[in-house]
Amino acid sequence: MNGKHTLAVFSLLATAIFIILWLKNSTYLPNVKNNGFKRKWIENLVVLEKEKNISSAFARFPGTHSGYNFLATKDPFVLVKFSEDLNPKDTFTLNLPKINASYNPNILVVDSFNVLVALPNSALSFTISLDSEKIDSVRLQSDIFTRFSKMRNSSAIVRALTKDQTRQSFKKIDLKSGEVIKEASIVENDKSYMGFDSDGILQFDPIRNLFIYVQYYRNEVHCFDTSLNLIYKSNTIDTISTNSAVYTKLEKFDSQKVTSSAARLIVNRECIVDSKNGVYFILSNLRSDDATNSDFRENNTLDIYKIDDGMYLGSFTIPKRNSTYFLSATIDSSHLLVLNKGNLAKYRIDYSKLLQIMAK
Repeated sequence: MNGKHTLAVFSLLATAIFIILWLKNSTYLPNVKNNGFKRKWIENLVVLEKEKNISSAFARFPGTHSGYNFLATKDPFVLVKFSEDLNPKDTFTLNLPKINASYNPNILVVDSFNVLVALPNSALSFTISLDSEKIDSVRLQSDIFTRFSKMRNSSAIVRALTKDQTRQSFKKIDLKSGEVIKEASIVENDKSYMGFDSDGILQFDPIRNLFIYVQYYRNEVHCFDTSLNLIYKSNTIDTISTNSAVYTKLEKFDSQKVTSSAARLIVNRECIVDSKNGVYFILSNLRSDDATNSDFRENNTLDIYKIDDGMYLGSFTIPKRNSTYFLSATIDSSHLLVLNKGNLAKYRIDYSKLLQIMAK
């Protein structure tokens, strides 16, 4: 290597080091420093009762029914029904029409014999009978939707792009006709980001007939009823109230997809509603000042809130598997079921402790 080449290599290395140091110093990295809040830790709230190794193909809990829990893969569409002792009982393959992988299907188990499959990027929904393999489809009278949650009747709530595709709003849709019954904004969103700056998790409480919408990138929670009336707006206990994002709309042939074109800081990763006991759990991505870096890295941190008013009750942790967050979780009676990659765990929740806190 001659002198010119050596000089060029060192110049490139110096430039690369400078860019790395600049990014490190100019970019906000959560959990490296204190985030400005503390948690109320509830000791021994959950106890591991049972766990089993399962296929790593499973991605999430699409629903529960009559003492059975379902696990689903993304592709192909396979549902497996598990018993309370975490043993597989039945396997169902959903023979849907050929679907573009970018549609990112949202699968919801309606009951023991029917599954509702909603396709956000195509505004389609399918109802599939598991016993007869009959498939009914309906095109929803809505543009691309990003969130979907079904009610007990034949209606659903979606969060979808507005007609001018500059913002997003919530829409109540009749699943038999696909007709939009009502529309409301509810959550403020910047038209510069097409509403994706306020993207989040949409969950339904079937006992109170309330929806809980937890934002991914801000500490905001919105609770509204089945008529799209806002019940309350609250905040999670962390301090992230602003979090910029940049999005791009991609078009290919007869389909279109909206995607992020810049990194975003996730504040809230998941929300699990416990309708029976009137609380919801949020999987947080932020370390509190009273937790060590090692404890936060090794554990999933869940914060508990009341459904009725969004009041924070306390927090607890469950171990991570291979230093990664769990994939999905659900409530089954007095238990928290947690899906990790290749592992299914069942935790018993001591609700007497929660009731004592809620009574104060």
